[in-house]
Amino acid sequence: MQTTSFRGAYYEEEVIPLPGVILDDSDNFDISLRRFKKQIEKAGVLSELKKRQHYEKPSVQRKKKKAAARKRLLKKMRKMNMS
Repeated sequence: MQTTSFRGAYYEEEVIPLPGVILDDSDNFDISLRRFKKQIEKAGVLSELKKRQHYEKPSVQRKKKKAAARKRLLKKMRKMNMS
C-alpha cells in the first residue's frame, strides 16, 4: 500500500500487480500471447474495464445487484422444483 496525498487528505492506494509475460528469444510469440490473454482473463482486467467504461450511479448499481440476486433465486427455485 502506498500513501498518497490529494488536496491535503491522505489515503492509502492499493497497488495491484498487473499480469505480464516475459519473452525470451526462443519463445514463440503466439504461445506467449495466449498465456498473456489467459492471465488477463483470470485477473478480471477486461470485465473491470467494461464495468468502468461508463459511470453508473450507485442507485443503478443497487438495482442491478438486486435484480441479479432475484434472478439467481428464481433459477435456484426452478432447479429445486424440477428435481
